[in-house]
Amino acid sequence: MKENNDISIAVATYNGSKFLYEQLLSIINQTFVPKEIIIVDDCSKDNTVQIIENIKKDYPFIKLFTNEINKGPVATFEIAISKCSGNYIALCDQDDIWELNKLELSVAELKKIEEENVPSVVFTDLQLIDEKGNIIGETFWESQKLNPVKMDFYKTLFLNSLTGCTVVFNKSMKDELVNIPKEVEMHDYWIALIALGLGRSKPLSFSTVKYRSHENSVTVKDSISNIKRIKKFISILFSSDRNYMQSNFKQADLFLDIYGDKLNKEKRKQLVNFIKLGNKNSIFRNIYIGCFKYLYIYIHSL
Repeated sequence: MKENNDISIAVATYNGSKFLYEQLLSIINQTFVPKEIIIVDDCSKDNTVQIIENIKKDYPFIKLFTNEINKGPVATFEIAISKCSGNYIALCDQDDIWELNKLELSVAELKKIEEENVPSVVFTDLQLIDEKGNIIGETFWESQKLNPVKMDFYKTLFLNSLTGCTVVFNKSMKDELVNIPKEVEMHDYWIALIALGLGRSKPLSFSTVKYRSHENSVTVKDSISNIKRIKKFISILFSSDRNYMQSNFKQADLFLDIYGDKLNKEKRKQLVNFIKLGNKNSIFRNIYIGCFKYLYIYIHSL
């Protein structure tokens, strides 16, 4: 076990008492002990805060802050990130289990790709577990038929393959994240756009997190078989839903406002064309999305 004063951990909690202690122990017992664990609680109504207060008595590098009002996960993570002082920062959910060498492996890989003043991030696969901690067969990338190595900026506008709880990023990325627009719905999608749009990223094809899959989990859905993918493709083709992927289009619009001048000519054109797609006739738009997202990206991920 080595102490590494370069690493900060940012944790956002809300009613996480059931699994939080196990998650914190998996950070404390890392082969690289972090400089600090910054926890921001978003007005939990259970005994989450008491659990943190108890464990921080033995581990003073755990620092607890509490929101005065409930702000939601994106804003809470933004606050936690802003309070981190390390040169490298890892994001952490409240109910997973980290592999004990997660920080050591991730930081080593991040140092290989980062450049001065360039926002850089590494991220990994996840091993799915149930609420009791039992492994559920496939990894997340396997279950979702994802190949992040073959994802680029344009593909990521349609489909994000970066999961926030696996990331480690550098200080330049932190500087971009301390003012996340309040309209951003998923911070990990925003990180992916920054990294692929104007920074550097590297997916690591192994799991560093045991990701707890709950019945109504936002991120983990059923394993995507080829049949399910085809059914989804067909349902999109014949849908007139104008709200499909609207959150993606809104975030792309925000990204253009903030980073449009920093993108190279090709990526800016891709971003503008994607935003224009959101304004197209719903039938044309959904046919294009169905073909690109469920056929082109999938075929090129093989």
